[in-house]
Amino acid sequence: LRSQALRDPDRARRLQGASRLALARLVSAAIEEDVAAVLLAGDIFDNRVGDVTSRVALATELRRLSRAGIATVMIRGNHDALLDYTRYGPLEEGVVILDAARPTLHVRGVAIHGIGFEERHVASSLLPRYPAAEPGLVNIGLMHTSLGGAEGHDPYAPCSEADLLGHGYDYWALGHIHKRFERRSETTLAVMPGIPQGRHAGETGRGSATLVEIDANGVRAREIALGAVAFETIDVDLARAASLGERQ
Repeated sequence: LRSQALRDPDRARRLQGASRLALARLVSAAIEEDVAAVLLAGDIFDNRVGDVTSRVALATELRRLSRAGIATVMIRGNHDALLDYTRYGPLEEGVVILDAARPTLHVRGVAIHGIGFEERHVASSLLPRYPAAEPGLVNIGLMHTSLGGAEGHDPYAPCSEADLLGHGYDYWALGHIHKRFERRSETTLAVMPGIPQGRHAGETGRGSATLVEIDANGVRAREIALGAVAFETIDVDLARAASLGERQ
């Protein structure tokens, strides 16, 4: 948002409000759907020092989840790897940050596994450090990764899709790349949900989250729109413009 503020302070304020509105919409959707847990796959904040107002906004919404009996399960990404989440007080009850010391949380008969970043750049795959799937339970993995790489993204904790889908989990909730996509094998679904709210003109479209249902019939994912502000790329025909003023 800093670059947007330099260009247009009003737009920056709208975007800051839109990000918080997207978070509120995410929490409302989770409560309405009566989910077992909300999974946040890293980069909740953009740097190692979260400002007070953003911290309060996050805590307020996570409190709504806690009061509804919904767990919030998080890992750290490359942007918030060094962030002290307790700087302005403890996180809300029911919020768990998974890491190497505590890589698994059990929620309603589901084993949620995750290992976050411990530094801003992780050059090797984190997958070998993830626990094996627990027999008799639904197993979900929470990972921040660039997978095999993506345009505009440096290789962070790279991991091949084949290795990820073959690890034995039922579902992988991924983070890092700001564009939504799904990968599936016969037994496993992995979703990179994108970003809940685009922050600049390079992040086009309406931001979203992903609702996942897992039962005896398999794993199903549904995109839920959250973004309050959308950037679009529009083609304009300037063939008849005879001057710079007309082009503008």
